Amino acid sequence: MDSPNNKENKGILDDKYILLDKIGEGTSGKVYLSEEIVSHQKYAIKIFNEKCIDEYERELKILQKIQNKNIIKYISNGTGSKLKHGFKSNKLDYIVLENAEKGELFYFVSSVKKGFDENISKYIFKEILYGINSLHENGYSHSDIKLDNILLDRDSNIKLSDFSFSQELKGKNGDGKLIEKKGTIGYFPPEFITQKTYNGIKSDIYSLGITLFALVTGGIPFPKKNSLLDAIKTRSYNSKLKFYKESLNDLNLSDYFFNLCFKMISLNPDDRYNNIEEILKDPWLNNDCSNLLDVLNELSSRENHVHQEKEILNLNKQMKKEGIKKDIFRCTEEIKTFFKHDIPIKQYKEDKNVFDKNLIILNNIQPIEFMNIILNDIEKDDEIYNKIEIDCSPDNLKAIIKFSNDDDEEEDYETIEFKILIIEIKLMRIDENDKYIMIIRRKGGDLKEFNDALSSIKNIIEEN
Repeated sequence: MDSPNNKENKGILDDKYILLDKIGEGTSGKVYLSEEIVSHQKYAIKIFNEKCIDEYERELKILQKIQNKNIIKYISNGTGSKLKHGFKSNKLDYIVLENAEKGELFYFVSSVKKGFDENISKYIFKEILYGINSLHENGYSHSDIKLDNILLDRDSNIKLSDFSFSQELKGKNGDGKLIEKKGTIGYFPPEFITQKTYNGIKSDIYSLGITLFALVTGGIPFPKKNSLLDAIKTRSYNSKLKFYKESLNDLNLSDYFFNLCFKMISLNPDDRYNNIEEILKDPWLNNDCSNLLDVLNELSSRENHVHQEKEILNLNKQMKKEGIKKDIFRCTEEIKTFFKHDIPIKQYKEDKNVFDKNLIILNNIQPIEFMNIILNDIEKDDEIYNKIEIDCSPDNLKAIIKFSNDDDEEEDYETIEFKILIIEIKLMRIDENDKYIMIIRRKGGDLKEFNDALSSIKNIIEEN
């Protein structure tokens, strides 16, 4: 057994920590929700890849040096092996951090497919700025600012994380010119493309501008790999920003917001603000900022969406492991159906367009007899039906039914006009105890007629 207390886990680290679940992953390593064996205290532990010694030492140095309420808190560090299924890994460097329970700010924006109100965003963005300012004052750039690297703790406090790309602002030669170019597509600045060296503060300010844009609008101006490069090559950078602004007219965003954003993401670094203190004096940040209670209420209202978004991502990863490349969960309604009925993923994939009202759970039935009862009861109604197709197997039974006023019609059901109602009734076994799901679908015809027929079928089921 890997765990002394029989918990399912991802392994034991350094004989001190139970790795409960992977909660993050980047180029330099993986982050696990962990529990200290002795104290049972929960932490986030970043385990660095074997070849990322520089990134480990860099991040460790910054976290040990800087103590700020908006920077993730350093707890300890070490080097040890990971034990899993009886096998020990090589020695791995790791950093123990406070557990920011609510996770990435990214999910609070993406889960509802929109950004925050401007006044809410002002409060959140100020907290981000305070954290970055502390980093700059201590002589470091962050170099990978984005919504994914901004976390929320249990009390919804903003916490900056992931300093593995950070660099000393003075540069290797002490002239303030940085050479190493690392970051995330959509967030790194134009000078990564146009210049050999760059200024760390100006670069961070650009990434902050993109982060603010995403925070308010839910999107970023240059999201694809070559979109920034194309804008620079075609000298259309500013015109693309103008077009993007016009496309957001329905959000009724203020000119103050766009003025701040566009100044921070100016193509020429010299046109941007010089430091964080100048940004904090901008007019947009000093008018109509929400109070803490309003911010907490807004974040709280999105937490269920965030949880569902994470579940969707986890399940889609599971599907990928099973060799299915396409995502299967596309909306909240689908995830609710999946969790409510505990349907096996592979079978859910086949019927991913079926929502709750079309799906019925049946226990301890004989499928063929049960289907015949339903078909016979339908035949007693005033309408005449023809069974177009019946497919029978031990685990699956399907009947496709055409409802018509003319018993003699012989059209193939796939080519019948929509005025003729066609219903598919499908029974699928979902466990070994004769538990089935019945899925009822409209294959053609009027939606109102289908809903009426659906109600009739449900009545028949209840009566039997």
